Amino acid sequence: MRNWLRAAGGAAALALLAAAGTYLLNHGLVGRPVAAALREDPRNSGFELSARFGSYFLTRTLVLDLRSVDEASPADLWRGLFQSAAALDERGRSFDIVVLARQGEEIFRLPGQEFAWFGTQYRAGANPLYLIRKLPSKLRHPNGMPAYGEWAGGWLGVLNQELSDANDAVRTWAGAGVGF
Repeated sequence: MRNWLRAAGGAAALALLAAAGTYLLNHGLVGRPVAAALREDPRNSGFELSARFGSYFLTRTLVLDLRSVDEASPADLWRGLFQSAAALDERGRSFDIVVLARQGEEIFRLPGQEFAWFGTQYRAGANPLYLIRKLPSKLRHPNGMPAYGEWAGGWLGVLNQELSDANDAVRTWAGAGVGF
């Protein structure tokens, strides 16, 4: 009986140590850099976006989880995404896939290479409107199918469709109850 209790206590301690290590790994490598970047910009106070690894263990998958939206415009949410990408790009973090989630539920996927490109472009001072226009065509549904297409034609028509897709995508990510 005594050996069983000792073994159970050791297993519990090991599980607690593993959980603490997982939290510290997620927080230190992705959670803290994203939170710090978002805190630097007061325009980000209207929403809460957290970062973690996929299933907390899959370091090649990043989950950007939109936890709440109180008062934010579509541009605010996209800027937060770009600031997150820039912060992680600056620290040399790369991913195979980036999941855009809402309250833990996967809404979109973004190839890691595209996420890194947005971070690099944002850090280099690219026009945020250009980045917003290009983002929807890179998004995928959770099943991997493209969420939005590429547009061709006259520049005014393409611009209108790209901005329409960007608004639709951000509303889909933020959820139906958001008032913007």
